[in-house]
Amino acid sequence: MNIKNIMIAGGGTLGSQIAWQCAVKGFNVTVYDAYENGIKSSKENHIRFAEDFINEGRIDETT
Repeated sequence: MNIKNIMIAGGGTLGSQIAWQCAVKGFNVTVYDAYENGIKSSKENHIRFAEDFINEGRIDETT
């Protein structure tokens, strides 16, 4: 079995972290949330995660 796509139910803190880690490892990730605010929060978390990972040298801007 070769898994390429991952769906995360919930864009809160934990869902955002799981989605980010999966995406960094090369998976195609979709985040669903029952509320628009949850998706907005998840997007903000991903921007923050990207900035933190770049600043820490864990990824570069092309990852």
